[in-house]
Amino acid sequence: MNANPAADLHVLVLGTLARLDQGPALVVDYGIDGVKAHLLTDEQYLILDEWDSTVPLGDPAEPVKQLLKALEGKNAVAVARGVNYTDLNARLVIRQDVKWAPAEDDFLSFTFADGRVITGDQFDAELISRADGLLTLGELVRSIRDAWRAAEPDTVLAIETEHDAPLIDVLTDAALDFTTRFCGTGAVSVEPSL
Repeated sequence: MNANPAADLHVLVLGTLARLDQGPALVVDYGIDGVKAHLLTDEQYLILDEWDSTVPLGDPAEPVKQLLKALEGKNAVAVARGVNYTDLNARLVIRQDVKWAPAEDDFLSFTFADGRVITGDQFDAELISRADGLLTLGELVRSIRDAWRAAEPDTVLAIETEHDAPLIDVLTDAALDFTTRFCGTGAVSVEPSL
């Protein structure tokens, strides 16, 4: 039994980091409840700016614990346990026009309207193309898994063999990686589910 239950927890920071006139903030879109800015200290802003949702929570320092507890109370973070895609219950919102083109080594280059360029893969393109601002990451992961199983069963088998894991777990890990690389910068965000 795991002595530290937080060791398997992954935290998704919802919303977008911004520097407002009032200071640094985490701006979260609560759907019908509107958009709210949660003011942060400079230290809190840096913590969230460097957040990596692919790394399990573990035993964070006290300032991080306090910040996450406060944000959880405001529904500004989502917690995923291990690689369970059903815990990815935050909406994926594409906030800028984006185009992608082939890049080196079977990767794709994603160019956003603000000029930001991020290197990704076919899964990233699938997430972006399917995101409608209403579907959660978990729903998108399941949809992509089902589509890939139907269209490319041999490729799915190769992926599962290479990773020694079911495709849903591989895609869930990839979704967490996606949130770290693409989200929170204004171009793409994860927001509370509706």
